[in-house]
Amino acid sequence: MKEKIIENNNYVLYDCNYYKLEDNTMGGIGYHSFYRPLCGDMYVGNELVTKQMQDDYRYFLKEKEQKEKEQKEKEDKKEKLEKINWAKKIVAENANKKLMTKDQAKKWKRNYNNVVNEGGDGYVPHIVTQEEYNYALSIINI
Repeated sequence: MKEKIIENNNYVLYDCNYYKLEDNTMGGIGYHSFYRPLCGDMYVGNELVTKQMQDDYRYFLKEKEQKEKEQKEKEDKKEKLEKINWAKKIVAENANKKLMTKDQAKKWKRNYNNVVNEGGDGYVPHIVTQEEYNYALSIINI
């Protein structure tokens, strides 16, 4: 970090072509930007930064934050929907079957691998266990 040039009300200008806001009341969290809370024009290095440019940048930051929030919500919603669809599929396919426990499935997979793959590497099918079935039921019932 470079030298401090101006310090005023916890807002600090550093000699590195942007402003860093340090609010000690929030535990020293910093926001990188080129503006400060004071009104009017200012210089960053040799460049004039007008009040309109500062306002435009603040608006840009708010818009960017809003878009990121909407994107995250959309991804979360999609992930939940995929999980619910997975759970519905597991429950529908295994509703009337007698399922193995996790330990029984582990032994079955080991025996399958020894017989079919002669103990080596190869395809071993996935078996839905009673624990997975109960987890899928709990997702649907929520």
